[in-house]
Amino acid sequence: DLEFFPIGGDPRELIAYMVRNPGLIPKDLSEVPKKRKMMHEMFLSMWPACIQDDPDTGKKFMCEAIISNPPSFAHIHIAERLN
Repeated sequence: DLEFFPIGGDPRELIAYMVRNPGLIPKDLSEVPKKRKMMHEMFLSMWPACIQDDPDTGKKFMCEAIISNPPSFAHIHIAERLN
C-alpha cells in the first residue's frame, strides 16, 4: 500500500510557474514574492508530512520512501534527516 501525505502549496500554481520559468531564475522578477510564499508553504509542510500521523484517519505514519521532483528542493535534506 502506498500512502500519500499532502504538502502545502498549490500544485497547479507550481507547474504553471515551472512552465513559465524553466530555469531557476524567473523571467519576470515580479513573480519572486509569489514563488517565495508558495515555496515557504511547501517547506513548512514537508517534514511533518514524513513524521506526523495521517491527517484524515489519525493512523500512525512514518515515511519509508520519498517520491519527489527537483523543484521541491527539500527531498534530499529530509532523506538525510530521516537517516
